[in-house]
Amino acid sequence: MRAREGAQLVLFAPTWRGESTNRPEKDVESLRSVVKSLRESLGEDCDVLLKVHQFVYKQGIDDPELADVLVPNDVNTNELLAAVDVLVTDYSSVFFDYLAEDRPLVFYVPDSAEYEDGRGLYYSLDSLPGERADCENELFTAVQRAVQGTQSPEIVARRREWATKHVPYSDTSITQRVVDTVFREPAADTRLVTLRDPERKRILVRSRALKDPEAGRAVIDVVRQPHLEDCDVTVSFSPSKDETAVETMKALEDYCRLLPTAGARVVTREEADLIERARRLLRQSENSNDDHNRDLTMQERDSLDAALTRDWTRLFGDVEFDTVIDLRREPLPQSVGVVSRSAVS
Repeated sequence: MRAREGAQLVLFAPTWRGESTNRPEKDVESLRSVVKSLRESLGEDCDVLLKVHQFVYKQGIDDPELADVLVPNDVNTNELLAAVDVLVTDYSSVFFDYLAEDRPLVFYVPDSAEYEDGRGLYYSLDSLPGERADCENELFTAVQRAVQGTQSPEIVARRREWATKHVPYSDTSITQRVVDTVFREPAADTRLVTLRDPERKRILVRSRALKDPEAGRAVIDVVRQPHLEDCDVTVSFSPSKDETAVETMKALEDYCRLLPTAGARVVTREEADLIERARRLLRQSENSNDDHNRDLTMQERDSLDAALTRDWTRLFGDVEFDTVIDLRREPLPQSVGVVSRSAVS
């Protein structure tokens, strides 16, 4: 990696491609092509560096043509962004961090249709706070405008609107304000936000995937109950991009905190078998208050609880809930408080 003193620094920071973080697509050749073409088109007044996603780094580290442009994986991205004059990215959230710098952004999205169909987008590409480029020729022209400071007034205004909305408190003194607030006397204009009212009861609603219309209706019926209006309600569910799930989330977002769960349980084969047995016993029980583990030995109960507690901590940390409404009818750790397994608490 190199960056010459006095040269403008252009950083190309794309996200990974593919459907799984375990198997990112190999696109080193395309990255190499873009970087090489950028360097040739920008000339001696600019340096171009490449910062790849950590999932892709192993693919690029052995490429000799990227040796002098690839940013090491252990370089702090935020520190790097502070030195960058122009950021070129695609669908990566890295641009949110860069908004605080109030410097030009270019979005290079030649595979936008394929990407949107596969992994989806949170925002329309045409609404993003930078010039959009759909091919290499458009990219070079857009980056040249960014380097020269000739991006359109509309693009500049949009970037600043995004910064005002998404990073209004991110500036060069933010660390100082945090230190003062935590360890010293905070300034009079310090903005403090209380995340939880201790007087409000914490309610956790555990649901199946919201792509199931029946599951979605059940959650909506629960969280919209009048007696929960003054509670701090969190809904935990399996994530999905399904249209039904998205519409259900939109219907819920004003009533509760949405918490999609991620990853698989970290359990042994024996623990997985125990959980499955306990699940069957629970669902066979006519009375949700029955001891559905009564057919397990004491040792099996202890092993089951250890596995369930481990997974609960993975999902919720040390948060304590006053009530858990379990619409999934799943076995839960013994430490969980009041549990309701009906749609009405």
